[in-house]
Amino acid sequence: MSALRLIQTALYGKLHGDATLGALLAPSRRDGGFGVFNDVPDEQPYPYVQIGSGRELPWHTMGTATDGIGWNDSVTVHIWSRYQGDVEALAILTRVVGLLNFASIPVTGFATQFISLEEARVLVEQVEKVETRHVSAVFRMQVHQ
Repeated sequence: MSALRLIQTALYGKLHGDATLGALLAPSRRDGGFGVFNDVPDEQPYPYVQIGSGRELPWHTMGTATDGIGWNDSVTVHIWSRYQGDVEALAILTRVVGLLNFASIPVTGFATQFISLEEARVLVEQVEKVETRHVSAVFRMQVHQ
């Protein structure tokens, strides 16, 4: 059984449930809650967080066919901001890292070994001809059954 969808769900729950992060983000056009998404709604105001795609590699501890199976997953969390300069995007990144890095995040059906920040980078992009800050933060999580 793949863990990637369940990991994305767990990360969403952790980020979406934090009022401090929510205070840094625009309200969701979808439900009025915090701007944390996997699928960003059309015309969502900035800033917001998007839990993006992932990568998954299996590992096995040489137990039985269904015992000792684990997954090394990487999930990219994207932070989008139109604030001029990096200040807003980096404040959001600081909170996201504080919530996720070395945190205990339950993943349904799995025991979590660890989650850690692997890499973060700040990019300046043109989105609809507007300068936009895009922070890409890759988190690695290892889980096992």
